[in-house]
Amino acid sequence: MPSSPAGPPFRLLLEKTGAPLLAADPAGNTVYATPAVGGVFDASPDELCGKPVDEILPGVDLERGGEFAFTDRFGNGRIAAVTPVTIDGERLGALVNLSGSAAPAVESSSEYRRLAERMEAVFHSSSDGIWITDGKGVVLDVNTASENLNSINAADAVGRNVAELVRSGAVDRSATLEVLKKKRRVSILQEVQKTGRQLVVTGTPTFDENGDIKLIILNERDITDLNELRSTLARTRQAKEKAEAELTGLSLMELKKAHVVAESRSMQKAMATARKLAEFETGEILLMGDSGTGKGLLAKFIHDSSPRRDKPFIQINCATLPETLFEAELFGYEKGAFTGASEKGKSGLLELASGGTFFLDEVGEIPLDMQAKLLKCLDDHEYYP
Repeated sequence: MPSSPAGPPFRLLLEKTGAPLLAADPAGNTVYATPAVGGVFDASPDELCGKPVDEILPGVDLERGGEFAFTDRFGNGRIAAVTPVTIDGERLGALVNLSGSAAPAVESSSEYRRLAERMEAVFHSSSDGIWITDGKGVVLDVNTASENLNSINAADAVGRNVAELVRSGAVDRSATLEVLKKKRRVSILQEVQKTGRQLVVTGTPTFDENGDIKLIILNERDITDLNELRSTLARTRQAKEKAEAELTGLSLMELKKAHVVAESRSMQKAMATARKLAEFETGEILLMGDSGTGKGLLAKFIHDSSPRRDKPFIQINCATLPETLFEAELFGYEKGAFTGASEKGKSGLLELASGGTFFLDEVGEIPLDMQAKLLKCLDDHEYYP
């Protein structure tokens, strides 16, 4: 029987080549792997022996031979050259050479170069910091923005594990380590010790066909200025609330001087409106409310807050005036106007309140015919005794 491809006569020769080679038996199982194979797969030669070749290199045809594309442990494209071994018409197995690389042919194309230049431009011109690490947390690349945010050189970080960077105090915590632990996208707040900057860091994993983490992309966004602006706004809001509280306190003091108690928000708002009306010197104001709710007190407050405060404030309860005397009391009368009238005549309440404030309380109790006369007086701002 002829010896197998990986038998003792061939072993020394294969090892001396320094190339990553696999030898398979007729059943398609790996019977030997050179030490260089460990640089292609994340497994030692001993771990590969006994495994089916098509499990290690899916799609490989050991009987027909030829070249087959595959991806190595670093994600690089490679070519596996398969040579079937046959002696005297008997198939003894196959020899697989893994040293071929698909990169040179691809990298030599102008399309690849343009794409690489674009990706490099995007990577380094981004205003956000970007880190790329492998599936074990080893830093593969750091862009320019991240160098500035973290006050580091990319050359000092590339090739180091992020756990080592945390231990050295470069950062207080790492999103990469959180991603490796949780195997999903993670966002954290990170404080850079050197610069005092606060960053929102988002780590996003990519997975290989086996579901293992292949790469981790970190995105850093500086929120230091945003936090300072938020603090400034908070201080401004507090100062505004304090000023409003002080003004409210002063308003309450003024109300107490006017013998008005107004502590609820709605009542304070009503009093503020009344004060504005007083300052505008409004000609007529309608106060509505149930009996006993303080309409008279509010009217006196409006008068005392207005420029008319030094003029008379006359209040009349319309419900207490006899209907027959209402017009005479309101508008006054001249001598001899009616039986029993004063010989000198009499000034009406409206005339006495001239220049000041006249408050008609319970005006809804006035007879309808008198309401018409009163309305005309208020509209025309004139009356006849």
